[in-house]
Amino acid sequence: MATFEEGLVLGPLSLDSPTLSEQDKVCQYLWDWPDCTSCRKAGHCPISACPWSRKAGVQQYLQFYKDVACGSRPADTFEVRQALRDHNELLTIIRLIKSRPSSARRTLMQEHFAAYDERPSLAEQNRAFDVAIRLLTMVECSTGGHQRLDISPLSPSIVWKGDDSAIGFAESAVRLGAPLTYDEIVVLLPDLTAQNLESHGMVLVQTNNIREHLLYNPRARIVHVYHYAGFLKECLWPKQHENPVDAAIFPRQLAFETLYSLQSVLFPWHDQLSRAIVEREGFDRTCLEVDNVHYSVQFEHWGARMRVLARVLETGRPTNALWAWLKRRSRMKLVMLLIAAFAAIVTVATFILEAWKRREKEA
Repeated sequence: MATFEEGLVLGPLSLDSPTLSEQDKVCQYLWDWPDCTSCRKAGHCPISACPWSRKAGVQQYLQFYKDVACGSRPADTFEVRQALRDHNELLTIIRLIKSRPSSARRTLMQEHFAAYDERPSLAEQNRAFDVAIRLLTMVECSTGGHQRLDISPLSPSIVWKGDDSAIGFAESAVRLGAPLTYDEIVVLLPDLTAQNLESHGMVLVQTNNIREHLLYNPRARIVHVYHYAGFLKECLWPKQHENPVDAAIFPRQLAFETLYSLQSVLFPWHDQLSRAIVEREGFDRTCLEVDNVHYSVQFEHWGARMRVLARVLETGRPTNALWAWLKRRSRMKLVMLLIAAFAAIVTVATFILEAWKRREKEA
């Protein structure tokens, strides 16, 4: 066991903030972005297919990477042989997992740390792979072998077991359930906008754990929103899925459902009040984009939570009186009412104008 002074000499327990160059490596290792000789990774590129032009859309994820990578530290304050000494070591583990998503965790750990002159402790090895899989899947993962500065108290983290592959871990994180029926899609989804939820007294809060998406806390009336739309789009980007092995870690259907729930359900293009919430709450601005995804979304992952929110809307009353009045009337009746009101205003204005002209003539 190292002394306290030796621990100070060996360096900080957590990683430093990633440099711009290391952030570029994150994009390359996670999403296979190639080097671009035209823009040199700057993003202002005349080549339309250049992935670096999308870097602005993944800034929220890069901040998440920083929080997770720099927020993890050994459980032992005097740890001598740390498994993560810099970002390159972390990214190397990420690349290993990504290249062999069907291999067991235990196998990957043994092969990776066999190259070390002195192997870190088992707790340190587990910490390194826990951090890596979380960055790949955005799922809380912990074996209890490290301290976390960013851990969420809402839902317990799950364990990536030694015999399980990265694919198995990701698929078990969010289980499939009963999908929404056609009638439910038609009736329920139009009411699940962010503005409508807030008008019923609910509070939308950010979460970086995809397992918590649309999770409702009835006591606090909080709806948790996983908002990393830029990350989801990169998981679905066609070039990544030219290699079906690389595509398998993050479930494609889960990415589709979650992205659709953000862009077309919570923050639809025609609902400016809901879209304003994205800016106000600091959600990923990619939620405001409209992607033409031709996919039959039945919400096998999020259908149950959508039903819960729909029941809350049915049993609760909007806190805004005007909103409640509007919701009791159909859109057609509302349009007719507005037309009638406009016609009445025009009639009154015409009457006043005629009366004024008549008075002028008499004068």
